Parts: sequence; structure tokens; C-alpha cells
Amino acid sequence: MSDKNNDKSLTNKFELSNGFYMYHFKNDSDFQSNNTKDVKRSLIQFHFCVKGRANFIFNNGNYLLPIDQNKVVLLFNPEKDLPINLSLNPVSSILSIIISIKKFHSLFSSDAENIPFLSDENNAKKYYESMSITPSMNFVINQIIKAKVNNNMKSLYLTGKIYELLSLCFSKSEDSSLENCPFLADEDNVRKIRNAKEIVLQNFSEPPSLVELSNRVEIGLNKLKEGFKELYGDTVYGYLLTHKMEEARRMLDSGKYNVNEVGLKVGYSTASHFIAAFKKKFGITPKKYLLSLSSLQFFYNMDNSMKGVLLVNLGSPDTPEPADVKNYLREFLMDERVIDFPYIVRSLLVKGIILNTRPKKSAKAYKKIWWKEGSPLIVLSKRLKQKLEKKVDIPVELAMRYGNPSIKFGLDSLSRKGVKEILLIPLYPQFAMATTETILVLAEEIKNKHYPHLKLSSFKSFYDDKNYIRVLS
Repeated sequence: MSDKNNDKSLTNKFELSNGFYMYHFKNDSDFQSNNTKDVKRSLIQFHFCVKGRANFIFNNGNYLLPIDQNKVVLLFNPEKDLPINLSLNPVSSILSIIISIKKFHSLFSSDAENIPFLSDENNAKKYYESMSITPSMNFVINQIIKAKVNNNMKSLYLTGKIYELLSLCFSKSEDSSLENCPFLADEDNVRKIRNAKEIVLQNFSEPPSLVELSNRVEIGLNKLKEGFKELYGDTVYGYLLTHKMEEARRMLDSGKYNVNEVGLKVGYSTASHFIAAFKKKFGITPKKYLLSLSSLQFFYNMDNSMKGVLLVNLGSPDTPEPADVKNYLREFLMDERVIDFPYIVRSLLVKGIILNTRPKKSAKAYKKIWWKEGSPLIVLSKRLKQKLEKKVDIPVELAMRYGNPSIKFGLDSLSRKGVKEILLIPLYPQFAMATTETILVLAEEIKNKHYPHLKLSSFKSFYDDKNYIRVLS
């Protein structure tokens, strides 16, 4: 069973039994994709970042939890439901395992002392852990994702593989060889393939050809290719590319090298080829990746404050369904700058009349204009943000006055990137109390309460700006 978010974004769901299911979130597009799924408090979540990068969004956009490639995040909160709200970067994929605490405990009851949240002391507390995907785990993940099994046997096969994957998450030690032959009867061939991997990594900037490699380790070319993929979950050069890109990211993280220097060090003679490979792997150019690192002093101005831009538009319901439209209208119409009545009168009007009659009618209207990618206003605002990012060398975030992503989420994202001075741009040409003013007032309130270190400046209007008029003419 699958849900398509757009032509290149796909969510596969496989329900194995009651309280036990698997999602494969995949985004092969050039844009971020958003995925939401309800998850009850009795369920444990395991999220494996197979490729790229993603962010889990909590508390209506007020908290962001990033997950990078080759990382696992475990989430459990017995105190309240913890829905999945996943923002998936371009060219990224996440494998998620959702399992009830009861079923999980039955699998590992004899080893509960080795699993922190299963102990008597912690099993009623919320729990979070992040770990790296080991070679053994990666091998099983690839078997799960690429499974080609008869439908009658698929549930049994996936259940067994997921049990194996979960057990690897909590195994006390990783056999450094994985490599005790999950597929080859001949351990000598496993040793040769391991040796081939070491040769490739030692010469990653100028690797040998596959023929040269097979001759050096004395194994047939076909056996080398097939065995390497089984053992490491990728082709020789696919594995090498991942290593190159991880090494490139590590060098960029250090702040010691510029983009051209990093490209040369990982074996690219031209910067354009390196930039294309980096973007394909991580969904972001090396330059923009540098901008996201708050520790890089190169991007700070003379007074040690980094600048950023926050674009703010009106907002939209999360979906064109009546319940979401009602939530949006409540937030919008209860704003004193939208309906300028005393609170009691405004509350009676909105909650007593409008919210009981308008949502269903408005939902029908929203459905008529709703795009495949989502709300037209949100989609167009995201496109504007992406175009602005190509024009400037500072971080850009997008927020909505009503709905998601919230202004607090935008300020928090910029603050996490090390930004200290923010240019806030309400996307309204004219200044009005119900548009620009309400954005500026709320942004200032949030800043004073949560981010007093930030400095905000803003455009109040640009209806008479010559460049704006030229674009419209």
C-alpha cells in the first residue's frame, strides 16, 4: 500500500500485525516533501535515515529534530500521542518501524536489562535515543527495502527481517566483520572483499578500476561485484561515492577548506562535478550546506552576528478538510487585528457562529483550488524562498502568520543556524493592521519571550518600490 505525495515522493506502508507496521518514506524530487502519520502513545518509533536528511517536527512547529544519513532515532512517549510530522529533504529516504510497547517487550523481555526504556524504572517515562546505523543494520535495511518476495510470504519475510534489525539496534557489540559471511560459504572470499573495500577507501581520490581491483584481491569480477553489494548494501563505486561525500561533509564541517579545495581532495578535478555529486547525495549544494553550519565564522559579519531572512505570508489550513479549516479559521479570526471587536464580542461571533457554519463551506472551496503538492499559497511561498536562497548567501526561512510553519518555527530554525540578526519580510506590498502589523507584533512577542538575543528588522511596505512595480508591469 502506498501514498503518493507528488510524482517523485512516495510513502509505502506495510502493516505486519495489529500495533506493528513499517513505513518507507522516499523523496526523489528536488523539493522537500512533508509526511504526517498518527502514532498513539503506546507505540515505539524507530526511524532509520537510509539516505539524505530529514527533520521531525513537533509541537506545531515549535521543535525540530534533525536526522542525518546513517543515523537511527528511537522515540517513545507513554505520556501522550507522538504523531509523525516528517519534512524530508530532496533525494532522501527514511525507513520507519512502529511497534507497540507490549509486542516489543514480549520480544526482548529476557534482555530488558540491556534496553533502558524497558526497565521497571523507565518504562513509564518518555525516551529518546540516537545511534549510528552499523554495517550489519545497513545490510538488513537493504534486504527490507529491496525485498522481492511473493506476496503470500512478504509479511513473514518482513517480520523476520525487522525483528533482526531491532535486535541489532540493541546488540552489545558489533562483529567488526559483519563479514562472518551472511551470504558466502567461502570465508576466503569474504576476506578478499573486505580487502577490496580497504583498497578502495585508501585510494578514494584515485580508485582503481573494477578489473584492477579484482586482480589485486584475486577474486573474479562478477563475484567481487555481487559479493560487495551483498556485504555492504551497495556497488563498489556507490559505496565509494558515499564515503567521498561523507568525507567531503566532514571537511566542510571543519571550516578549514573552501568548496573547491574539498572537491579536489575527494578526487574531483572540476568544482561543478563535485557540487552536482554533493547535491545529489545530500539534497543541498556545498555552499548552502556551509551556510547551515552555525560554527563557520567565515559567514559572520564584523560584529560577529550572522544575518538571515524570514519570509512571512498569511497562511493556510494544513489540509482542505473541515477540521483543519476550522482550526485555521479559529486562529485567523480570533486575531484582534483581523476582527477589531472586544474579545467577548469577537469570541461569540467566531466561536458561536462562524466556526459552526463556515468550515464545511470553506473546505469545499479550498478543495477546488488545492494543488497536488498542497496549498497553493504554501507551495508558491516555498518556491519564492527557494529562488531567494539562490540569490543570497545567507539563510532564508519561511513562516506563516496563521498555521504552519509558524513564526516561532522560523525564528527557531534561524537561531539554530547561528543567525543573530533577522530581516523579517511580510509578503504584503501595503502596510495594514490585519496583515503586516499583526506579523510584526507577533514576531516581536515571540522574540522577546524565547529569543531575546535576536535582532529583528523589517520591511513595512514596498508597494511603491521601483523594482516591485517593474516586475508587475
